[in-house]
Amino acid sequence: MSEAYRISSSRSSDAAGTDGDTLANTREIVDRSFHLLIPASEATPDLCKTLLSANLLKYPPPILVNYGKIFDHADSNNNGSHTGKLRGVLDHLHNDRQIHDEDIVLIVDGYDVWFQLPPEVMIERYYGLLREAKVRLEKEYRTLGDKVLVHNRTARTSFYSQTVVYGADKACWPNQPEDSACAAVPTSTLSKHVYGPRTDKDSSDYLVRPRYLNSGSVIGPASDLRVIYKYAVDKVENENRGVIGDQFVLSEIFGEQETQRKETLRLARRTVNSWFSRRTTRSTDGGGEDAAVARESSYSYRDYEFNIGLDYESLLFQTMTHSHEDLEFLFYNEATPVPASQKNKSAPPRHHLVLPPDIQESTPPFPSNRGTTSPVHAFSPNLDILPSDLSWSNIPLATNLYASSIPALLHFNGEKSYLNTWWPRMWYHQYARALLRQHMRTPQRPIVVGNEVWWDRRGGKGGAWTDKGRWMDWEEVCGGFEEQVFGDGLGTWGKEWGRKVYNGFGKLLIGEEGGL
Repeated sequence: MSEAYRISSSRSSDAAGTDGDTLANTREIVDRSFHLLIPASEATPDLCKTLLSANLLKYPPPILVNYGKIFDHADSNNNGSHTGKLRGVLDHLHNDRQIHDEDIVLIVDGYDVWFQLPPEVMIERYYGLLREAKVRLEKEYRTLGDKVLVHNRTARTSFYSQTVVYGADKACWPNQPEDSACAAVPTSTLSKHVYGPRTDKDSSDYLVRPRYLNSGSVIGPASDLRVIYKYAVDKVENENRGVIGDQFVLSEIFGEQETQRKETLRLARRTVNSWFSRRTTRSTDGGGEDAAVARESSYSYRDYEFNIGLDYESLLFQTMTHSHEDLEFLFYNEATPVPASQKNKSAPPRHHLVLPPDIQESTPPFPSNRGTTSPVHAFSPNLDILPSDLSWSNIPLATNLYASSIPALLHFNGEKSYLNTWWPRMWYHQYARALLRQHMRTPQRPIVVGNEVWWDRRGGKGGAWTDKGRWMDWEEVCGGFEEQVFGDGLGTWGKEWGRKVYNGFGKLLIGEEGGL
C-alpha cells in the first residue's frame, strides 16, 4: 500500500506491514462527505482556473468562503483578508449543517492552486500519510514509556498522531528564524542527500528539503480543523498575532505543537529516574531547535497537540516556492528517462520512473461516453472533441523528480509568473471547454476509495457555492474570463453558437438548434 502512490518502485517505507494493513482492512462502508473550501472574496481568472481544475477532476462543488465580502484596506491582502480568511473558514466549519465531525475537509487557496489528480487519489494518499505518520511517531516516542509528566500533568505519548496534513514549504516565512515555527519543526522525511552533497546547505533555499508549514493547502477531519482554526482565530483576535497573516499564525501553531512534543521528550529523558520530580533543569544554551524548545517551554501548561503533520514528499500538495526546478511534465507511456535538468543537480540517479498504481487505477482522465442527452450543453460533434485513446500514461503530468511523486495539486505560492506560463502545460488545458461541458452532462456519482464511499450532499456541477448557501453557475462566476481560462478562441461560455435560452424544463426559448 505504501508504494501505491510513488513513482519510483525502488523505494521502501517503514509504513508497510501490520499497522497499515490493519487500518486498510478494518475500513467499513461509510456514509460521509468530502468538502472543498476555497477562501476567495471575488472572481478573477486565477480563481476560475482553480474552479475549472476542481470541476474537471470531479472534486466536490467548491464552497467559496467570504465570497462577495469587502475587507478594509488595512486588513486585506490582494483578493482576501488574512484575518478574515481564518474567521471565515472557522465560521463555515461551525455553521454549515452539511459538515459533520467525521467528514473530510480540503481547504486550498483560491487564486494559485490547480488540481492535477482525481479526489480518490487525494483521499487514498491522505490515508497513506496517516499510516506512515503513525509508525514514525510511535518509533520516535516509544522510549518514553506509557506516561510522562509535562508541566505537572500526565501526558500519554500514544496520543501523538497525525490527522491533519498541510503542505510543506522550503522556506520559513514570515516567522523569524528563531521562532518555534522555524526552529522547532521536524526535519523532512526526504533523504538527507536528495539534492546531492549540497542538500540543506543552499542559502537560496532551492536545494533544501521542505519542512515548514504552508497554510495554502490542508486536509483533515472537520472536528480537528475546527480546533485548529478556533485557536488561530483566538490568536488573531485576542493576542493580535494575525497582523502578518494566516501563514504566520498557522505556522506558529505547528511550532507550538512540535515544541511541546520535544519538551515532553526532553523532560522524560531528564527525569527518567524520578517521573514525579517537581524540578526540571532547562538549558537555554545553544541555538536552533533546542533553544526554541527551551524558550517556548516556559509557557503555562495547555494542550498544544493539534494532530498536525506535513506532506513532505508532495504526494498531495506541491508548494512552488523555490521548487519549480524540481518539477518536470512527464509522460508515463514507457520507461521514462530522467531529464537532464535533474542530473544537473547531482541528485541520486534514478534510471526510470513508473506511473503509480493509484493513478493507473483511478478514474480515467477522459470520459468514455458523451454524457446524458440534456439540452443544456448538448453534445456537439464539432465542439466536444475529446480523445478516446489517451490514459493517464499518455498525458503530461507534473512530477517532482526528487520526491518521486506526482502531486495531486500544485500550489503556486512564491513566483506568480508561472500561473500564466504553466497553465497551458496542464494535461486538461487544450480540452478544458469540452471536458467542462461533458462534466455538466454527466450524472453525479460519489467518490469511492477502497471500501469507503464519499458523498456530496449539496449537488451542483460546473460552478460553486457561496458560504451563504447560494449556488452560482459557471457563467455567473467566470463569465468574461474565457480567453484567460480556456484559451481556445471559441468565445463566451454557453454562446459558442450564439445566444440560447432554455426554460426550466429544457425547452429552447431563444436561439436555434444545430450550429457548430
